[in-house]
Amino acid sequence: MDTHNLTPTPRPLVLTVTEVAAMYRVHRSHVYNAVKEGTLKAGKFGVTIRIRHEDAERWFDSLTAA
Repeated sequence: MDTHNLTPTPRPLVLTVTEVAAMYRVHRSHVYNAVKEGTLKAGKFGVTIRIRHEDAERWFDSLTAA
């Protein structure tokens, strides 16, 4: 195994609902509800929803702010 080429994988620019849910360890329905309510910005392409990484972070930060 070549261990000399261990460059970090860049984070994706856009995420699926499933990826956001896994990232923050919440159920996918919680993410879908946030998109539906407008508290999480997302783009819809047909039936596919995509969420920018920074929007997911902003949404999560708003939930954890005291």
